[in-house]
Amino acid sequence: MKPASGIVFGRQAQSGRGRMHGVSENRNCPLSIDPQWSRRAFIDAVPACSGRDRPGSRFPRGIPLPTMDRRQAMERLKINLIGPGKVGLTILRRIAMTGACTVQDIAGRSIEKAEAAVAFVGAGAAVRSVADMRQADLWLLTVPDSQVATAAAELAATPTASDTPSVAVHCSGFLPADEMKPLRALGWQLASLHPVLTFAEPAKAVSHFDGVSCGMEGDAGALALVEPLVTEIGGMPFGIRSEAKAIYHAAAVFSSNFNVVLQAIAREAWAKAGVPDDVAAALNATLMSACTDNVMELGPARALTGPASRGDQRVVDEQEAAVRSWHPDAGEIYREMSVLAQRLKRTGGTLE
Repeated sequence: MKPASGIVFGRQAQSGRGRMHGVSENRNCPLSIDPQWSRRAFIDAVPACSGRDRPGSRFPRGIPLPTMDRRQAMERLKINLIGPGKVGLTILRRIAMTGACTVQDIAGRSIEKAEAAVAFVGAGAAVRSVADMRQADLWLLTVPDSQVATAAAELAATPTASDTPSVAVHCSGFLPADEMKPLRALGWQLASLHPVLTFAEPAKAVSHFDGVSCGMEGDAGALALVEPLVTEIGGMPFGIRSEAKAIYHAAAVFSSNFNVVLQAIAREAWAKAGVPDDVAAALNATLMSACTDNVMELGPARALTGPASRGDQRVVDEQEAAVRSWHPDAGEIYREMSVLAQRLKRTGGTLE
């Protein structure tokens, strides 16, 4: 279906082949130009610039279009947000701060939540439901993972969804863009964008967003549109394989979330051993800082130390028994981590 914007999606699109690092080669760039169209050429000018003007771009080249400055093109891009949670607020605030595009409508679980989001972002209009949102060029679905498909289906059911196919992006690190498939059936282009950053506090996340790596996958046309926007707000986009999205997200969980759990166990173990809280906090800080520095400089295998890495099996066995008698779950973790540590030191990796 050809939307009012003049962008042609799906089978009608020009088959311009382009590949982003880590994305399957069967993604054709699905954008082409309707010669009769003039109202919103800016939406196509963005991918055209992203492919031609960025040396070494890992995203698909755009199709030659009427001349338009990329910044001017992006500023005219209209964006809607469904689900103003911590990630959505952070991204939309960065967009508003940079003037990267026009923040239009925001819908949340309640009008009060949408109004609070507008106040935080400093732009846009709060609406009561998805059905009340105006047409937009880019839709952000920053809802919990379990609600992405539902939100996409709700958006697909609105009267204008099939008349004006757009680009939809969710921010789940676990789910692929295909989770929004009700929209793809209407000719929409889909992508996922996962900023690798902790979002405990949106105000802090906004200030820390510069230089944040952002994993992306999905349809080539959507990626070509979103990649320059991510760059404009300070992110560093990179491609990931759609079929390995769950493993990609698990890597972030191991690197960040589980690290926090391990530090909690360490604090509890020091408390059991009679170490004062302030001393335990200092020990945590010193060891974590040194560990991070060593891993970054030497790599995991060379940075690894401790009884398992040096083959001191008596210490490993007796320490496991001591931990298990105090904290059975932590004892199991200690045993499994010791096996992996020995393998890492012996082979350079944790896989058998």
